[in-house]
Amino acid sequence: MPSKASARRSITAEVVNKLYETLSGGNFKVGDRLPSEFELAEQFGVGRSAIREAVRELVAFGVLELRRGTGTFVTAVPNGRVGSHEDLYEQLRKMAAQDLLELRLLIEPEVAAIAAKRATAEELLKLRADVEGLAGSDGSPAPEDIGFHLHLVAATHSRSLQRITSWIVEFFDESGVDTSQDDYNDHSAILDAVASRQPELARELMRQHLREVGRKLNLEDTLNQVTETKVVEAALSRRRPTS
Repeated sequence: MPSKASARRSITAEVVNKLYETLSGGNFKVGDRLPSEFELAEQFGVGRSAIREAVRELVAFGVLELRRGTGTFVTAVPNGRVGSHEDLYEQLRKMAAQDLLELRLLIEPEVAAIAAKRATAEELLKLRADVEGLAGSDGSPAPEDIGFHLHLVAATHSRSLQRITSWIVEFFDESGVDTSQDDYNDHSAILDAVASRQPELARELMRQHLREVGRKLNLEDTLNQVTETKVVEAALSRRRPTS
């Protein structure tokens, strides 16, 4: 029997699909205002909470924009149709995952490096508990996986980094990425670098770990783009005159 959470996700996915088809049907253009939440709920035969969740999803995917006091507006008109709302939902989530993985690759290696300089003994114990919780993983998603990343950003003692990184990491946690012995090994190596105060090593190990996460989610295009960006940055750095 499906859980309440999975049933709610299914309804949200269906509404996302209906909204997507409405937007791609030629009746809206960029800048147009959507009907009210009440009108959409009536049109699609669902509750207003389902409309709110679907709108939030499409805002996250860059299709809609919420403007306080004025309503919801179209920021991108989709093209084409998909076979089912599950297909669309996964397609849109993959688009968001690609963008967010790029952010993770830019942010989290620095998080690991900063944590290597600032982590307290108590914070290291929490990280160690997360790593030990992944030992002997049976391949299913594990709370210790996201716990490690969230405790690592907490060890930076930066509230801004915590707010940004926590939301991004939790998005990937909802994607249900399976854990493996490789995750245990990666997290263990990152922790050792953090505990031994080696920021450069912690940075590189986190970068390698996130690239493996991207491969698991079939996000090779994003990984290649980030690699190309780093190559260009390195080349420019070598050409800059020293002061």
